[in-house]
Amino acid sequence: LAHATYGFHPGAILTGTGVEDERVWGCTVWGMGDVAAAILNPDGISASSHSDGICLNTSVWLDGKQIMEKGKMVKSDLAKLAKELGEI
Repeated sequence: LAHATYGFHPGAILTGTGVEDERVWGCTVWGMGDVAAAILNPDGISASSHSDGICLNTSVWLDGKQIMEKGKMVKSDLAKLAKELGEI
Protein backbone atom coordinates (compact mmCIF):
# COMPACT_ATOMS: atom_id res chain seq x y z
CA LEU A 1 0.00 0.00 0.00
CA ALA A 2 1.56 3.28 -1.12
CA HIS A 3 -1.15 5.63 0.17
CA ALA A 4 -4.75 5.95 1.27
CA THR A 5 -6.59 9.24 0.84
CA TYR A 6 -10.11 10.63 1.18
CA GLY A 7 -12.07 12.72 -1.33
CA PHE A 8 -13.78 15.82 0.05
CA HIS A 9 -14.17 18.24 -2.86
CA PRO A 10 -17.83 19.31 -3.00
CA GLY A 11 -17.64 20.17 -6.70
CA ALA A 12 -15.74 17.12 -7.98
CA ILE A 13 -17.63 14.71 -10.20
CA LEU A 14 -16.73 11.25 -11.44
CA THR A 15 -15.41 11.76 -14.97
CA GLY A 16 -12.97 8.93 -15.55
CA THR A 17 -9.95 11.20 -15.10
CA GLY A 18 -7.98 10.28 -12.00
CA VAL A 19 -7.16 13.81 -10.89
CA GLU A 20 -10.80 14.80 -10.36
CA ASP A 21 -12.11 11.32 -9.53
CA GLU A 22 -9.78 11.10 -6.52
CA ARG A 23 -11.48 14.16 -5.03
CA VAL A 24 -15.13 13.08 -5.33
CA TRP A 25 -16.90 13.64 -2.03
CA GLY A 26 -17.09 10.53 0.13
CA CYS A 27 -14.60 8.40 -1.77
CA THR A 28 -11.40 6.75 -0.65
CA VAL A 29 -8.39 6.23 -2.88
CA TRP A 30 -6.00 3.33 -2.41
CA GLY A 31 -2.62 3.64 -4.11
CA MET A 32 -0.65 0.47 -4.77
CA GLY A 33 2.92 0.25 -5.98
CA ASP A 34 5.77 2.70 -6.31
CA VAL A 35 5.83 6.21 -4.85
CA ALA A 36 8.28 9.00 -5.51
CA ALA A 37 11.76 8.37 -4.10
CA ALA A 38 11.46 11.55 -2.02
CA ILE A 39 8.57 10.10 0.01
CA LEU A 40 9.51 6.41 0.04
CA ASN A 41 9.87 5.07 3.56
CA PRO A 42 13.53 4.13 4.21
CA ASP A 43 12.36 0.58 4.91
CA GLY A 44 9.97 0.60 1.93
CA ILE A 45 10.22 -1.48 -1.19
CA SER A 46 10.13 0.25 -4.55
CA ALA A 47 7.97 -1.14 -7.35
CA SER A 48 8.00 -0.87 -11.13
CA SER A 49 4.54 0.73 -11.34
CA HIS A 50 1.80 2.51 -9.40
CA SER A 51 -1.97 2.36 -9.68
CA ASP A 52 -4.84 3.95 -7.74
CA GLY A 53 -8.19 2.37 -6.98
CA ILE A 54 -11.18 4.55 -6.09
CA CYS A 55 -13.99 3.37 -3.81
CA LEU A 56 -17.16 5.49 -3.87
CA ASN A 57 -19.62 5.99 -0.98
CA THR A 58 -17.14 4.81 1.62
CA SER A 59 -17.87 4.12 5.28
CA VAL A 60 -14.99 5.11 7.58
CA TRP A 61 -14.17 4.50 11.24
CA LEU A 62 -11.27 6.25 13.01
CA ASP A 63 -10.20 5.07 16.45
CA GLY A 64 -13.35 2.94 16.68
CA LYS A 65 -15.69 5.87 15.92
CA GLN A 66 -17.61 6.11 12.68
CA ILE A 67 -17.15 9.42 10.88
CA MET A 68 -18.58 8.57 7.45
CA GLU A 69 -21.43 6.28 6.32
CA LYS A 70 -21.72 5.52 2.60
CA GLY A 71 -19.96 8.77 1.68
CA LYS A 72 -21.90 11.01 4.09
CA MET A 73 -20.45 12.52 7.26
CA VAL A 74 -22.12 11.21 10.40
CA LYS A 75 -19.94 12.71 13.16
CA SER A 76 -21.82 15.87 14.17
CA ASP A 77 -19.03 18.45 13.85
CA LEU A 78 -17.90 17.02 10.50
CA ALA A 79 -21.51 16.75 9.28
CA LYS A 80 -21.96 20.45 10.08
CA LEU A 81 -18.88 21.37 8.03
CA ALA A 82 -20.06 19.14 5.17
CA LYS A 83 -23.45 20.85 5.16
CA GLU A 84 -21.77 24.26 5.01
CA LEU A 85 -19.83 23.06 1.95
CA GLY A 86 -23.04 21.90 0.28
CA GLU A 87 -22.76 18.19 1.08
CA ILE A 88 -25.20 16.40 3.37
